[in-house]
Formats: sequence, structure tokens, C-alpha cells
Amino acid sequence: MKRMMLFIGVLLALSMMVYARGQGARQKGDGTIQVVATIFPPYDFVREVAGDRVKLSMLLPPGAESHSFEPTPRDMVTLQNCDVFIYGGGDSDAWVDRVLESVDTAKMRIIRMMDVVDVVEEEIVEGMEDDDHDHAEEAFTQEEVQDRPLSDWAGEWQSVYPALLEGTLKPVMEHKAEEGDKTAAEYYEQYKTAYMTDLDKLVITQNDITFYRKDVPVRARYAYKGAAITPRDEGLWVRYQFEVVGEPSAGAPRYIMFSDHLHAPAKSEHFHLYSSDESFDALLKDTHPVHYPTYYPAD
Repeated sequence: MKRMMLFIGVLLALSMMVYARGQGARQKGDGTIQVVATIFPPYDFVREVAGDRVKLSMLLPPGAESHSFEPTPRDMVTLQNCDVFIYGGGDSDAWVDRVLESVDTAKMRIIRMMDVVDVVEEEIVEGMEDDDHDHAEEAFTQEEVQDRPLSDWAGEWQSVYPALLEGTLKPVMEHKAEEGDKTAAEYYEQYKTAYMTDLDKLVITQNDITFYRKDVPVRARYAYKGAAITPRDEGLWVRYQFEVVGEPSAGAPRYIMFSDHLHAPAKSEHFHLYSSDESFDALLKDTHPVHYPTYYPAD
């Protein structure tokens, strides 16, 4: 019964907050309130309370480690544009305060769930002791690396480079400066080199890729040529290789490699694309590249 009352209390609190926010929200063109939740529990609560009256998104992908989560440029833009941001609070959300300091929250309603419910101290049992471990990405072995089809990257993708040049990613650079050892301007120059590309957009289907340079399309068909696995200080780096079938159209790279921090078939959420007309070996020479064109879903 106590758990049920707690659940109802949370729903009522969220209902009032979302409703109140709706009265003065920065409503978008379709009149829908934009709500961002960090993980599934608050996401599910809002979904149950507000239904289709809000446009709801979840910041962390399923299975992501919340303790060490670092928002992507796309995440930062989504957060900056939302009307209501909701998160749990506590040690696992320590990163949230840093992120909120780097965006304009003046017109944003921020809901910390720990502020609207009674919390209890976590009971530490055997096997849960703090061992000062870090929350790095789970390691994998070379034997666990699996082949992947081009369809893992299917969809319409936008280079992040134009967003950097236009200043959209300024909050990201400022956030990095707060956490790192460079100024925001220095990070801007670093990522200006890293993201640089003239391939503004990619449309990937089952076997084909259409590259856009200044809205001019060039299409080519690619065949999978295996996974290149490179040891690095932090573990293994996997790059998936594809080669043009036949003679490529002018402007379509002959050799391309995808790197998206995955090592088995899965739908990609973003990726780095390496391309060359010379060979895969030319692309594999640099094991710590400073140039890694980055793509996110175009929407």
C-alpha cells in the first residue's frame, strides 16, 4: 500500500507540474510541450500522466550507464529546446547539474523526482560494497566482435560539422571547458578539425549510400569487407569496413569504415565515418585519429 501511495503521489505531482508548465510553456509550432526525461522510470511516469499531450523523449539510451553518461551534441540541443526536464536525482545523476549549468534554463521547468517523494537510504548488502570502480564502457574480447550489415546504419544522417560552425554546439564546448583542461574556444578548434567534412548528409539503405555535398547527391553500392579490430590503451577499437561495388561514381569514396562504439549487430545512434580512395590500410594507419567526421540522425 505504501508503495502504491508513493506512486500515486509522484503521478499527482507530475500532473500538476506538467499542467502548470503548459500554461506558460514555450510551445513549439504544433503547440506541444517538449518534455525530456533522463531514464525510463521518469519517462514512463510522464507517458502515463501526460500521454500525447506532450512530446516526450528519453535522454539516455536503454542500457546506458547513468553514472558516467556524457550527453552528445544532439542531446544538448534536445535539452536546450525542452520545456520540462525531469530526472531522478542522487549519485547516479551527478552529471545533470554540470549539464544544466551549460544551457539556458530560464524558461525550462526542472523536476527532480527526489524532491517530490519520500526517499529511503539504500541498504548495502553483500556484493554491493563500493569498490571505487569506474563506470567505463564494458570491455569485450576480440572473439565477441560480430559482423554487421550496412543496414545497421540505415537512415538519413546529418554531419555535426555544420552545427559546430553555426554555433549550435557552443553550449557543448562550454560544458567541456568546465570539465576539461582547455577553453571553450580551444575545444571549438579541436572539434573543428575532428568533425570537418564536405559530406553534409548521408542516406543509407540496405546496400547503397547516397552522399550529399552542398545538396548534390552521389550514390554508390557497397559490400561488407569485415571488421578491423585495433588494440588501444582503453581496450579494442572496432571499425566496420565497406568497399564500393564496381567503379564508384565521381565523388563517392571507394573505401569507408564505420565506428560507433558497438561490436555486434545493433541499430546505430551515431557514428564516425572514415573514407579513402586509396585503401583500408591507409585508413587503419592512424590508431588515434584527430579527424573523425561524426553523424547523427537528420531529425
